[in-house]
Amino acid sequence: MTAALILLGAARAADAAAIAAAGLTLAQSGPLAAVLDAATEGQGAAGARVAATARAAAAAGAFAPVHGGRFSIEAARAWLDAEAEALSEALARLADQAEWVLTLSLPPRAAADATPAAGEPSDGRAWLRARAAAHGAEARDRRRAEADAAAALAGVARETRARGFDTAAGRGVDVAVLAPRGAGQRVEAAARGLGAGLTGPWPAFSFVAAAQGAAS
Repeated sequence: MTAALILLGAARAADAAAIAAAGLTLAQSGPLAAVLDAATEGQGAAGARVAATARAAAAAGAFAPVHGGRFSIEAARAWLDAEAEALSEALARLADQAEWVLTLSLPPRAAADATPAAGEPSDGRAWLRARAAAHGAEARDRRRAEADAAAALAGVARETRARGFDTAAGRGVDVAVLAPRGAGQRVEAAARGLGAGLTGPWPAFSFVAAAQGAAS
């Protein structure tokens, strides 16, 4: 069995020459090709290399990225055969598409007043009500941010996926945007109008649901 490589995703075999020119390894099966790269020691170096090579593969043609771990050539071909239908559908949907991520900040969490009202038992019910009210306010903030992003991206985004985050640095919403590769300037304009952070273009990680299989 051949040495394990990092599985980056799947592409169409018709794009194989352009992908191979980017220095990537291919394992072909029928109309599909698994895109692999040499394993890089060190988590930081590996992450940077995977991101760069995945972008190169996406730029070469339709590309369905996965977080696939380490595969041999034989295992990659078996994965293609097992997931052929799902991967073919994903490649058709993602042709000439890329992902951008807008990061919108939310207001700081308001301190909840859990002080019982006069004559109210201090058995924790006030705390539960305050907690529920705070969660409700946070959910409204997220929905409002997502709606603002959807409105700003109308006519540009083919699909969006939103995910809230809450860290020591602050709260916010990451909105992943699937849009044509040539729509970068329009996505950037939408981000500026929202005062949002922006990264991309990336391979469409947020928009692929194909099974990944187990690394060999």
